[in-house]
Amino acid sequence: MNSPTETAPTDRIFLTGGTGYLGKHLVREFRHAGYELFLLTRPHADRSGLPLDGVRYIEGDLLEPSSYAEVLEKVGAVVHSAGLVSAWESDRKRFDRINVQGLAGLLEACAQAHVPRVVYTSSFFTLGPGADGRPRTESQGVPAVGFNDYDRTKILAAEVVNEYRHDGLDVVSVLPTVLYGPGPRTQGNHVATLLEKLVAGRMPGLLGDGSQCWNYVHVADAARGHRLALERGDAGRNYLLGGENRTLREFLELAAELAGVEPPRRKIGFAMLSAVARWQVVRARMGGPPPELTPGMVRAYRHHWAFDDTRAREELGYRSRSLREGLEETLRWLQAGGDSPFRDEWSGM
Repeated sequence: MNSPTETAPTDRIFLTGGTGYLGKHLVREFRHAGYELFLLTRPHADRSGLPLDGVRYIEGDLLEPSSYAEVLEKVGAVVHSAGLVSAWESDRKRFDRINVQGLAGLLEACAQAHVPRVVYTSSFFTLGPGADGRPRTESQGVPAVGFNDYDRTKILAAEVVNEYRHDGLDVVSVLPTVLYGPGPRTQGNHVATLLEKLVAGRMPGLLGDGSQCWNYVHVADAARGHRLALERGDAGRNYLLGGENRTLREFLELAAELAGVEPPRRKIGFAMLSAVARWQVVRARMGGPPPELTPGMVRAYRHHWAFDDTRAREELGYRSRSLREGLEETLRWLQAGGDSPFRDEWSGM
């Protein structure tokens, strides 16, 4: 490694993924905390709702470290939230290029630039599913097998992170659970689509019997957890960023109550769901629309994904709002049109 020539200001952050669902909340969180941001973006990325003050937009490509390497010499930390979050891609290798090779290239560039700290957005899928609905911690993971290409490559990415940690790079990984809340309508914001279908009466029913227990976290709380991990996290530590554990039935019943609609009662068997998923994938491969459901998603929905984020609460001071409060806000936002929640926020900064 080359020796650093000077110490970069600690209040400067190089941020990837800042134009995405979680990413725009990260921009807001770090800017309100007083950080100056160097934001890696593609030339035609959607910058709507992002500030001009305190943000330097670096046009480049995650897969081309030469497009951003010089910037790493100017920052005190890197927050890497960029990734391919998708249920299905016609080119499966895109997942490997972005989620694994892109990460490896960035970490190598960080090592060469002697970046003091990297915060990496990992995934709860790397911990594997639970055998029951009891919440599990970061240290209670099971061998993860990946239900689709997203899961598979996030598992591989966690191995890359461990390799660089072993070589001395300070990487703190944060593992948000199921994100929900206002924000860009990307595939990472799939809960908004689910809530829209519920409110419109277009949700066909429960997946299975609805007893699968998942953990839900408001996207703004997850963004705050990233900042706390940067400021207070221990080197080489993994932190779950979660909220409440609820079964699918409980989640939909609460959302229906708040929206003033009837919750779904019909149970849809997994055999039928698998058949629909296979048909949607075949249709997509023949030039049809991308599948809303894939066989891997169906397999994941069979399992429990309940988690305990005590480590983040005790070590970082992390907190999350109640699911009721978060869903109330999300439903109000959807009823108001679901536009960018950041549109007028930056005028006073």
